[in-house]
Amino acid sequence: MEGGLQTTTKEMLMRQFEVNTVGPFLATRALLPNLKLAAETNATKGALVVTVSSQMGSIAGNTNGGNYSYGASKAAMNMVNASLAIDIKKDSIAAIVVHPGYVKTDLTGGLGDVTTVESVRGLQV
Repeated sequence: MEGGLQTTTKEMLMRQFEVNTVGPFLATRALLPNLKLAAETNATKGALVVTVSSQMGSIAGNTNGGNYSYGASKAAMNMVNASLAIDIKKDSIAAIVVHPGYVKTDLTGGLGDVTTVESVRGLQV
């Protein structure tokens, strides 16, 4: 799925941006009325948007190059979330990004540092 400098296509880039950047943005925007209602009516008087990112979306953490479509789409999603957090704070809604780690899943071919259970435990507040 991921291409290198000479093999990454426009289609690969656009697909990753649609899934990792555009999708979370549109879903959150569509759910804003529900999030506002939740923030107004729940006991904590707030709501939370959690988006899953990746270390691959860190510009400073990119020491190996490559991963053009996935890395760029996650970096863009991180920026969208930063703007979102500012824009919805007035409504008592927080927006955060979590990085679950290099998780052993079908997507990683079973490779990774942690299992899905360990990853979820690490994300719990």
